[in-house]
Amino acid sequence: MIAVAAALLLSTFISAWQAVRANAKAATEWNARQTETQLREQAQASERRAWVATAEAHSIVRFLGDWMIGASRPANQMGGLRKDVTLREAIDSAEAVVATAFPNKPLTEAIVRTLFGKTYADLGESGAAIHQLELAAQLTRATLGDEHIDTLSSINNLAVVCARFGQFDKALSYFEETHGQLQRLVDPNHPELLMSMHNLAGVYQNVGRLDEAISLLEETLRRQQTTFGPDHPLSLMTITNLAVVHDMAKDYAQAETLFRKSLSLQQRADGQQRGLMLDTQAFLGRTLLHQQKHAEAVVVLLACTEESQNVQPNFWQTYYYQTLLGDALHRKAFNLRPDEQSAADNTLAKAEVLLRKGCEGMLAREDTMFAQHKPLIAEAVENLITLYEQRARPEDAARWRGKLEARNSPEKPTKCGL
Repeated sequence: MIAVAAALLLSTFISAWQAVRANAKAATEWNARQTETQLREQAQASERRAWVATAEAHSIVRFLGDWMIGASRPANQMGGLRKDVTLREAIDSAEAVVATAFPNKPLTEAIVRTLFGKTYADLGESGAAIHQLELAAQLTRATLGDEHIDTLSSINNLAVVCARFGQFDKALSYFEETHGQLQRLVDPNHPELLMSMHNLAGVYQNVGRLDEAISLLEETLRRQQTTFGPDHPLSLMTITNLAVVHDMAKDYAQAETLFRKSLSLQQRADGQQRGLMLDTQAFLGRTLLHQQKHAEAVVVLLACTEESQNVQPNFWQTYYYQTLLGDALHRKAFNLRPDEQSAADNTLAKAEVLLRKGCEGMLAREDTMFAQHKPLIAEAVENLITLYEQRARPEDAARWRGKLEARNSPEKPTKCGL
């Protein structure tokens, strides 16, 4: 009986084992079939999405062709205005019909309004730009919900333009909303979250919340360096911006250290971010001036100005760099010994030319500057006025004081070109 029982037990065990193997094999085959089905369904879904995206792109291109490019047709001919129509007029014409151009396609309308908003912003039309981006954000939010990445991206676009035109209270509200949502929805090192941290810190900087800006930029930099590496363009931009905030907080020694670190890393990256490198050099020179390191500042700013004149001669930044170099030469001249009077006079003459031409160039290009950069004009003109006053040229000082007062510019300087 024991032998029989043992045999039955063994038979039962073997049968059970075989059943397990059979079930496992069946499960594997079922999973394989499911995986194959899922892959096929995923491929079909991707194909459908691609088709929808292509159709959407075609509809957008047709709309822009009909109502923007087509605006150059003769008046009253298929939506035409005239052959010499301006870009602003073409956008206005297209905007008037966009609400009915994409029935039951709110996201397509949102894309077009985003294009309108960014173009209005480039034209300097703050009210129209913000209005279009607000409508785009509303359409995206109503369609996809508060937590969808496209909704947050749309709100971020709105916040960026608000900040660009100096509406920092609005920008702060929008940036805080997107930052809070992204913190809950994505990985701590997700690029969208890191960019939101950087943008929020920029608004903190511009509203004077410098301690919060420094703290957030430091955390952003730590995560960027972990995710992208220390010499990635985003990491380099954050180091430079962190240095700018330290300069604004009058922590000039730390600002200098960070500017020099950023420049060293940028040079290792073969200077691919030329605009960032020039900004970093310029603000290093500015920080050196704050520390009365006039001779060092002249060397840095001379190299920066010459390079900028070569690569971007008509940019407002180039003229701002000239004013910084002029201010550095002015300060250096006033620290020369009495027996160096001839050299001091020559240096002051160069300083006056640089400051005057730099101020004139910035004023002529004011329309190309973002709102947070425009106070730098006041900073530069004040330096020119100081030079005229110290050189006993009250009429020139009064003339430039009048220009400054006519602008009615806010007095708080902020960052430039970053």
